[in-house]
Order: sequence, then C-alpha cells, then structure tokens
Amino acid sequence: MRDRNLPLNARYMLKHHAALFSNSRREFWSWNNALRAAGITKQLPKKLYKSRLGTLRSLRDVIEKSSKAAIPPLLKSQATYYFGSLRNALAALKTDERLLSGWSK
Repeated sequence: MRDRNLPLNARYMLKHHAALFSNSRREFWSWNNALRAAGITKQLPKKLYKSRLGTLRSLRDVIEKSSKAAIPPLLKSQATYYFGSLRNALAALKTDERLLSGWSK
C-alpha cells in the first residue's frame, strides 16, 4: 500500500480494501495500531485535528501566503495521511469543487 502511495486513513481503507481493514481491526483492535505494527509510523500524524477538507483549506492558505516550501511538517503529514502524498493533495486542491466555488481574488 505504501509503495503505491495510497492514502492510509481508515475511511479510504474501509471503502476500497474492506477485507484488509476488517482483518487488521480484528487483529490489532484499531487501524492505527495495525499501521504501527507494520512499522508505518512516519505517515501517522502526531495530532490529527483536521478533516480531509480542513487539510485542503490549510494547504490552500499556506500556499497563498507563501510557497510550497513553507508547508509545516504536520500539515505535510496530514496531507500524506489523507491523500497518499503531498503531490496528490496539491492536485486535489486544484480540482476540489468545494474550494473552487467560493470567492476569488
């Protein structure tokens, strides 16, 4: 999963890989525990306080104020968690209707 840059959040795994998700929950009691047991701790955000849409909004705000190089590590981690990679999150930022339909400059 990690080699293919798939999102590792529970919602995505439940929707697209239900058997893997249910077996890992049965064995390890939670999806995050299963990821830790597999040695995947880098992609787990330390403090997940935003949703998928909130992560996109934060990315948009950071990019509008400064550059892509100024994205904080926690936000990069959340983007990787929800979208598989930062590149996928930035692509979703350009195509998400909820973010494009608002006021523009």
